[in-house]
Amino acid sequence: MKNILVVSLFVILAAPSILGQSQPGKTKSPKEVVQEFWKLETEGGRLTSEGWHNAGIFFVHPGPLPQRKTIEVISGTYKYSVDERWVKENEAEIANGCFDLGRIDDSLRYTPPDPRYEKTAALYHLVLTDKHWEIGPDGVTEKELSGPLAWRIENP
Repeated sequence: MKNILVVSLFVILAAPSILGQSQPGKTKSPKEVVQEFWKLETEGGRLTSEGWHNAGIFFVHPGPLPQRKTIEVISGTYKYSVDERWVKENEAEIANGCFDLGRIDDSLRYTPPDPRYEKTAALYHLVLTDKHWEIGPDGVTEKELSGPLAWRIENP
């Protein structure tokens, strides 16, 4: 009887730690994913081809590196905002707002922002999926990959 009690206590005490080890890491929320993407974006993370490729992890279908690059200039004085609009099952919509200061094209020409708008917003549609695509070394070919469930931006 003592052996059964000892085994029962072991199972009861060990089960939470065993189960905790077998559970995957906490999935980031859709808002956290967009916040991380914007942190990378505002720190120039996609200015190089390597950075562009590495940022593909945020997207279901990452786009190829653009031939003509444009840099969006936003205010550093007023932080951008990231707000969750809705989450329904495996889909979500996140709004991002920032103060637009203009654009710089690949010829280093500055274009001022539209004076009718003080703040600009972007909507991101995210899906919770275990599949995503990666751009190959040639910058064009896509390869489907599977992995843990993660929220990914569907509209780059």
